[in-house]
Order: sequence, then structure tokens, then C-alpha cells
Amino acid sequence: MAKGWKRVKQGIEEATGVSSKSKKRFRVRRMVAGKSFCQSYESLEEAEEALKFLTKGTKKFGKLTAKYLDVDWREYEEAKRHLPPGVSLVEAAIFYRSRNVVADRPDCFEVAVEKFLAEKRANGNVGERQIGHLESAMRELKAHWGGLSLDAVTTKIAKDVLLGMRPQRGARTIRNYFTNWKTFFLWMERQQYIDSSPLRNITTDDLPKLPPSKKNPLSVEQVRAMMLEVEENWSKWALWHALQLFAGFRISEANRFQIEWIKAEERIILLPLSFYNEESEREDYSVKTQDAWRLVDLPDNFWLWYESYKGEQTSGTIPHPNDHRWYYDLRPALLKAIGVKTWPDNARRDSFCTFHISLHQSAEKTALLLKHRSTNTLWKSYLGTMVPRNVAMDYFSIVPSTRLRELRL
Repeated sequence: MAKGWKRVKQGIEEATGVSSKSKKRFRVRRMVAGKSFCQSYESLEEAEEALKFLTKGTKKFGKLTAKYLDVDWREYEEAKRHLPPGVSLVEAAIFYRSRNVVADRPDCFEVAVEKFLAEKRANGNVGERQIGHLESAMRELKAHWGGLSLDAVTTKIAKDVLLGMRPQRGARTIRNYFTNWKTFFLWMERQQYIDSSPLRNITTDDLPKLPPSKKNPLSVEQVRAMMLEVEENWSKWALWHALQLFAGFRISEANRFQIEWIKAEERIILLPLSFYNEESEREDYSVKTQDAWRLVDLPDNFWLWYESYKGEQTSGTIPHPNDHRWYYDLRPALLKAIGVKTWPDNARRDSFCTFHISLHQSAEKTALLLKHRSTNTLWKSYLGTMVPRNVAMDYFSIVPSTRLRELRL
């Protein structure tokens, strides 16, 4: 029997005079943007869906609708069913591309951590001490999530792990893990390994409260012994020590201190907001608070140390030990000289603060030199370490050995 077509409804026809085994018995036939379109389908339902899509699409896309009608309209409808309300296919495609363009995206945290640490070790801006902190924090992270995919950790999971570390871990240790994990997850964001850090919505307020910070000031006798050892065997780093002991700088701040910030004629130190650090070859902040400071009323003995050990240098970073020399050479020598087994890295700054606030009885004056924005932390941290005023005066009488001989004469 000859094959023919009869109209079922507007735009749809059914084949006549064909075998019942024929698969495509229905066709959609209509004009699309001035061109004839004709496509066959197995069922009336498919033909009706195609016609519906064709009619709707023609209004929006014109003749392009017919180009994608054959298969893509069904894929389009299926895809839309998987998307939340209000999310377009274009948005879904952009999201997918942002998550999958990285060809070497690690398949688990174990691999991502190794890539992260390798990059940090290769980066000359990160010291050995900080690398050690990162490695410790990353070992803890891998112990919890090492074999999981990078998308497996949610904010709730991360928060539960951090809070679940008590009482085996102290509040400060948990805070340090949190800080370093945050660095790691933000790095993964920048690599486009994840869309957003699960730690982004966790703050320090969510973590165990830190106990009062314990300060570890040195005694006057220990500081004298230390500076005598420095003068005799490590004099090129004497000014670096003086900045910490007699001007209250943090060890990290002393490491990047530029000699030209000292204005000896005016007896002040001007700290800029930022500067170009030639050692790290990048823009850097001068101090931890990331703002500019003008330090006045520095102790007289600081200026004596400066005059004695400023050398011929007029610009650039002052001489200071790198991490290896500090931990394996200078630090052990100083510990031996003062007769202790260990000390915190900022013990020199702690000493300055203890003796300065004891001498002047003014948290405001000491806070300015320490570059604190508030005096509250100062009183809480150092009230228990204060010494008699005459002892504090002895501390700020510590001067270079050459100047001491001059003063005696």
C-alpha cells in the first residue's frame, strides 16, 4: 500500500498505508522562520512535545530552533528537570566549566595537600618556621579527610572536626589548625579545585576560647648575657636584637625592617603602610597590624645600640639571620649564654613590654611602641609580669660594651 499522511492536529501528521512495524509513524511539519521543517517521531506524544518546543523556541530563537530540535529538545527538558528553580542552563554550564577546566585537579585531599606544601616550600616568601606549622596542620587535616574528594568537606563537617578535637587538643592548637586550614582551602579556591572554602563561614568565635596569653620575659641578667654573646660572636645582628629588646618589635617585623625607617636626627622610627621587600621581591607590610606607625619616645639605650651597630648601610633590610642560622646556630648559642633550655621566639618583645610598662606605668605609652591599637590586651597580658621600677631602669641601662666603657670614663 502506498504511504500517505493524514493530519492529526495542526502541525502533526500520521502515516497511512505503512506496516504496523514502522517505527516513525508521526511527523511534525510546519514553517520555521520562512523555511519548511519536517521531522518524524515514533509516538504522538513525542511529536506533540517537539511541536510544543518548536513553537516556543521559534518565538525566542527563530530558525535556530529547527537546527537543534531533533534530539536536543529532549536533552534540554531533562537537564532543566535537574536544575533548581531559577537556574539557567547557561549558569549550570559556567559552573561546570569552572569546576572541571583544571586538568590536573587532585582526586583527594592527600594529593591536594602535597601540591599545596610543595608550592609553599618552593616559595621563597615562606620561612622554615611557617612551613613547619603548615606541615603540622596538614598532617592533622589528612588524618581526618586524606582519602576524601575535595568536595566532600562541608562547613558543618569542618566545624564538627575542629570542635571535636577537645580535650585532646588545646584551644590555641585548634586555632592554629583553623588558621592554616583556611590558608589551604583558599589556595584550593584560587586553583579552581573547589568553588568555595567550607571554612569561609566559620569564625574564631565558633572555636574554643583562648586562655590568657602567657608571657615569657627574660631577666635583666639574662638580657645582659645575651647581648654580650651577640657583641662578641654575632655583632652583625646586634641591631636586629636591639629592635626587639629595646624597641619592642616582633621577630617577623625585625626580619623585614628597613634601615631607612630610622630617622636618627629626629629620634623617631617611621613605619610605612607597605613597602617593596627586595628579599622576597614583593610588596609587603611593615608590621603585623598592616598600617603605618610613627614611633616616638624610644628608650635612650636603643639609640646607643643603633649608633654602635648601624654600620655603613643606608637603605634596605637590616642584617638578620635566616631561619636556618637562627634555629641551628644563633638561638642555641644564646640559650647557652643565658642558661635556659628553650624560650618563645617573641621573648625579647615580651621582655621589652614587661620592663617598659613597669618603668612608665602607662599602658598607652607602651601600646604605641608595641603597635597595639588597644591597651586592654596589654593590661591583661602583662599585668602579672610587672617588676619594680628600679629593676626596669636597670633593663634600659643595658648598653653596648664600648658605650659602657665610655660612660664609666
